[in-house]
Amino acid sequence: MPMSNPLTALLFSNAFFPELATASMTEDLKHDLIHPRLTTILINRELALVGGSGEFFCQHAMRLKERSRAAETFFFGYCNGHHMYFPTIEAAAEGGYGADAAVSWVELGAGEQMMNHALIQVYSILGKFNVKLPF
Repeated sequence: MPMSNPLTALLFSNAFFPELATASMTEDLKHDLIHPRLTTILINRELALVGGSGEFFCQHAMRLKERSRAAETFFFGYCNGHHMYFPTIEAAAEGGYGADAAVSWVELGAGEQMMNHALIQVYSILGKFNVKLPF
């Protein structure tokens, strides 16, 4: 059910906290658009800090850490806004808490796409690519 539907906002408000519903209802979301935010920084070319605007399943952070070539990589959720749950593809297939479409508004695989983007950013900052990337 689209977020632009007042019934959706009411159901969301009842399922969670009314304050969270109010804070989450940005203009973009009222028009059924979600623009999650991703922030990636590298300190001393060793410590990668990645933040995403939502509640990511822990497997996202674990996979990012495994794939990163920074000496240490930390992932933080709830950064620069909150776009609800980012389940893994596997969790979405299983369903359940946080993986249900009623509380996860992002498209299937959005969390994996964001982690791939973060990994590309880390590698880019480390100078691992011979081409200039568009960000």
